Amino acid sequence: MKECLFPKSLCIVNKDNIEILRGDEIIKEKVGAKAYGLSTIPSVWTLPFFVISSEMYEMYISCQNINDLENLWKTNIFQAMNDMKFDFSQNIFLRSNMPTEGMAERGQYESYECSINMLFVKIKYFFDSLRKMPSNETNVPLLIQQYSQVIGNGHISNEVRLSKENRDWKGEIEQINWNGNLLVVNNGFNIPLRNWRRKIVVNEVDIIPLVCSSLNNIDQVLVIPCTWATDSSIRIHFEWIFDGKYIYIVQADQ
Repeated sequence: MKECLFPKSLCIVNKDNIEILRGDEIIKEKVGAKAYGLSTIPSVWTLPFFVISSEMYEMYISCQNINDLENLWKTNIFQAMNDMKFDFSQNIFLRSNMPTEGMAERGQYESYECSINMLFVKIKYFFDSLRKMPSNETNVPLLIQQYSQVIGNGHISNEVRLSKENRDWKGEIEQINWNGNLLVVNNGFNIPLRNWRRKIVVNEVDIIPLVCSSLNNIDQVLVIPCTWATDSSIRIHFEWIFDGKYIYIVQADQ
């Protein structure tokens, strides 16, 4: 049995080219922790994404001119959006993606929703915020992901601190209220996988989107990725969002 999930493929943008990394070419030090996690799950369960290499931040430290960076990088970034099948009419999400970023660092770094045309403005905000932090980190790959409206979001996990057995999952649901604030809408829910594994064909679910009709059915749909991960004998923390039609996994921390 496997004890971890291995990455499959990932698109990374450099100043001079676009690379498609595969398998053991994908390491956290190069692509960032969030991007690494997303590359280990079925692509149909998440929103399109790619990575901008840390080369951009290193160049920004030297030149401190975002317009120069835009001129050098824009063509490849737009090509990557096209290759990854981004919807150019929708906003994108610039996400923090430090190689060492884990659960303990959650919320420490800024992320931004923006239009595609505002991407470099937000990159400048992010880079400038990093330069004010005491760590002096220079390995800063960026995660660019298609944005989706969020009706609700939450977490589902079988981490050791929560569950004695890896087939027992604990989750939480939050909902966006009318003024954009997140509200916890339940006291948590459990997914104990006892008979579900006989009902779900694990080697077929990774090509099926996580279709969901309402927040009331969240736990029934999350059974699919939970069963898939349990079949790999791993402990993992999934962060998910719900847009009214689909659940998307937006973070997978092993």
